[in-house]
Amino acid sequence: MSEKIVRILGQEPHLYWKSADTSVGRSDAVMPDASARIGTVTIPTYELGTDDINPILDRRLNPYPYTQQNHKTGVRVEKEYEAVVLENEYIRLTVIPSLGGRLYSAVDKRIGREFLYRNPVIRPRMIGTRGAWFAGGMEFNFPISHSPTTMDRVNYRIHHGPDGSASVTFGNIERISGMNWKVELKLYPGKTYMEQKVSLYNPAPRESRFYFWTNTAVEYDKSVKLIYPFDWCINFDTQYVKWPYYKQMDCRNPKEIPYAYETFGKLLTQDFFGAYNVDQDHGIVHHADRKKVKGAKFFIWGNDSNAEAWNRCLTEGDSQYIEIQSGPFESQMVYKFLKPHQELAWSEYWYPVSGMGGGFKYASKELAVNFKRSTEGVSFCLSATENLRDCELIFTVNGATERRKADFSPLQLSVMEFEVEGSFHLHEIKLDVYCGDRHIAAIGERNEYTDEYPDTDIYEDSRVNMLNQDPDKTLKHVQWRESLGLTAEAFDLYRVNLQEHPTCTLTMNRLGNLYLKSMQYERAADCFRKVLAYDNRNSQARFYLGVTEKERGHPQTARRLFIDIAADAEYYRASLIELIKLNLLFGYGREARLLCEQLGPADAYARFLGSISRRKDLRAHLHHDNQSDEWMSDEYGLAEQYLQQRSNEAKETFVAFTGGDESVIVAVALEYLEMGLRDDASELLQLIRTPGLQAQLIFASCQADGNERITNMLTVLQQQSLDYVFPQDPRTMRLLMELESADGSGRADYLLGMFLYAAGDREAGLARYRSSYDKGLRYTALLHSLGYIYLNVLQEPSTAEKYLSEDAAVNGTANTETLVYLDKLFAAAGDLYKRTELVPLMEQARNRALVLERLVEIYMQTGQEDKAFHILENEEFENWEGRETSGATYRNAILHRVRKEMEQGDYERARYWIDRADVYPEGLHYGPHSGTPLSDIKYYKGLVLAGLGQEHAALEQFREGYHELYREEIGSTEKSRSYSMLCLEQLNKRESIG
Repeated sequence: MSEKIVRILGQEPHLYWKSADTSVGRSDAVMPDASARIGTVTIPTYELGTDDINPILDRRLNPYPYTQQNHKTGVRVEKEYEAVVLENEYIRLTVIPSLGGRLYSAVDKRIGREFLYRNPVIRPRMIGTRGAWFAGGMEFNFPISHSPTTMDRVNYRIHHGPDGSASVTFGNIERISGMNWKVELKLYPGKTYMEQKVSLYNPAPRESRFYFWTNTAVEYDKSVKLIYPFDWCINFDTQYVKWPYYKQMDCRNPKEIPYAYETFGKLLTQDFFGAYNVDQDHGIVHHADRKKVKGAKFFIWGNDSNAEAWNRCLTEGDSQYIEIQSGPFESQMVYKFLKPHQELAWSEYWYPVSGMGGGFKYASKELAVNFKRSTEGVSFCLSATENLRDCELIFTVNGATERRKADFSPLQLSVMEFEVEGSFHLHEIKLDVYCGDRHIAAIGERNEYTDEYPDTDIYEDSRVNMLNQDPDKTLKHVQWRESLGLTAEAFDLYRVNLQEHPTCTLTMNRLGNLYLKSMQYERAADCFRKVLAYDNRNSQARFYLGVTEKERGHPQTARRLFIDIAADAEYYRASLIELIKLNLLFGYGREARLLCEQLGPADAYARFLGSISRRKDLRAHLHHDNQSDEWMSDEYGLAEQYLQQRSNEAKETFVAFTGGDESVIVAVALEYLEMGLRDDASELLQLIRTPGLQAQLIFASCQADGNERITNMLTVLQQQSLDYVFPQDPRTMRLLMELESADGSGRADYLLGMFLYAAGDREAGLARYRSSYDKGLRYTALLHSLGYIYLNVLQEPSTAEKYLSEDAAVNGTANTETLVYLDKLFAAAGDLYKRTELVPLMEQARNRALVLERLVEIYMQTGQEDKAFHILENEEFENWEGRETSGATYRNAILHRVRKEMEQGDYERARYWIDRADVYPEGLHYGPHSGTPLSDIKYYKGLVLAGLGQEHAALEQFREGYHELYREEIGSTEKSRSYSMLCLEQLNKRESIG
């Protein structure tokens, strides 16, 4: 045996901190405790403007009721952020709660460098589901992509554990469905890994679609290698390919990938993956149970001009990044449904490695291992994440076994060599490492390689088996469409499927759920009753029928249905929780408490109900909960703690955790209100720092009964601002329905219309919108929404113009999207005069980036080229991911000038302009994709060169333009194909002349 130890302890870079809490752990521990502290960090930030005032309707993934964050000011400021710092002797992490809980910085103190990509700036671009998104660090995405809270504050709390660990738990009650997500990042003393504990919970009696992905950015240069142990993968064009090759590219080497590209692993063969920078000799390891965390993805912008443009506009100083991602589902086209009161939880581990000579071939939670042939046999490099004493290594090859003893430390790399007699292949070796009774490494224990492609009918992945519509798989297809948030489309397709298969209970249950979510209770009940008529043991239908009866005001009927669900049924636990809540509503505290004991301490919500039940059971009033601090890192637990204690300390803890945010506290208060606990709900609502219409409406409903209650709620409805009021909870909607007949202002109709339309009931939503308009409401978001629906959904441009024009007349430039839709409408009609009339409003638009391309087009068409090029060369454009339109706008303007100069016979001037066609101003944030068709540029450049007498150069341009048709990597369009054929005509013409 030969063994050498390489010391890797180094100096760390300096970070500047203002600490508000210098708390540390126990002083009597053998190993120094990890610490968690709250401080501030200053980061250069390009600020966002105000959120868009319109609701987000008919967008993919349906992020309603969140606002659209599509307004960038372009102003760069030094911004101070509240931050949480977790630290032990090896690792320092910096988390920023106000940026969605982003893990902004992760420093390996042993070598003094970041092991994630730490962006030097916060520079949002239009990449997220709501718009703004920024690159860097580790982002946690739930329930859709990118996380709706990626640019918003999330609730958080720090914790010191009795084992010396330190952690921060953050998350939120997300607003789309009321689901609760939490991520805990934890450091342990003496360990180099960060544990990421994820907990997802649905407290609602309705299922909700979701996915969860952790998006981790690592620094990229051309020496980065990807270490992904899977045989097959599915790429962006929906086809399975053999890893690691795609179109002659070895995807383990991202430098070989020219364009934006992503891939997902199919059936991971190991519990790890990661990335390694060979030149800088450091990398990152991810480890998790592959049964719970099936998903492994990477994404790269590529290495072409488009990639350079995106990296420039997201970062500063020419820095680049690549994303490695993990999640419980196989790809990001898979969205599933979290059932009522279902919880999903798992752990993942991340840690840095360095000095391993090119990467690692194996990783467990305790050890990362690289190995290669040596002169005498096999050389192993082992990097430990903790002190491991008296380990036994068992090396096996060619039927021979050798055992050795070794100690491992996070401060040292161990390089160990084993001699081998005879020939062998590296894939034939085995190495097992034991530390006491822990089996901490098992290299070569199995071979899961297969030549067979996965069967898309039996293995899961929506990209492959859902995108191609098969008439025999209608139900499967429509469920996938529903999971993507395309609710209105799902409504229609379920009805079609039911016409073809009238006894399909799966379809009836799914359609009933959509009716329930859109408050069409009669139709929902009809669906569930039909299911039970065909299948009387269907607990799903019985449970949802109970929920339907409860929501439409028949709680006793609901209670009987929940009682009727047997203990072996799929929805038994959910029915137990709903039964507890109804017992509290009826004042049956003792029965509620006894039922809570059946739930056990499984999750925070169960403990929340148990605490309320004990508080409301008069015979248990002396009982005080001894609740764990872990449960108290939760909105419901902290609210209940406050209501139990009524102390200033408990109140301040709850307000600090939630930030006094209306959407969070309203969600908790509604839970109490649903159980008939009006005083508790009122107490919580008074803790909101800036109460809006929804909070004040609910509060008013709690303070009186009868006519006085209706009068109070009407006063709130008519006096409070409608700005950014996007209702989503059906309990709030029922309050508005109470006011509908008495409200002559149209406000109740407007809010109900928005809710119903977003829930997929477009017909009912539009009817409420029109009723609101007929009652005289001229609110800008109402007028814009009506215009949008008539233009994009109903295809009635004249009616759309009426509403949009009225919005522009009444509200001026307050609503930039109204101006955009008006211009689209006039452009489609070819009405340049009306487009020109919009220019003064566009020039004053609040969100100027939305109208820049339209202004350029109008100025070019009206002969005001100087104004158009002033905008192109001096202003900042905004490309949305996947829609890089600024480059096309620039090229069209250039070609307009080229044609004009050619018509005037000035080919020298035309040459000046055509040479600028691929020199894009920096403010466009654009570089052509390697697959961008440019046959139009080639065609006109050929004409210009021919006009200047440069026939040979002209022929070369025409050839290139024509040959675009046969270049596989170029995504041709109808326009580009027509220009390719024009290039061919020029070639044939010149050949016939020649």
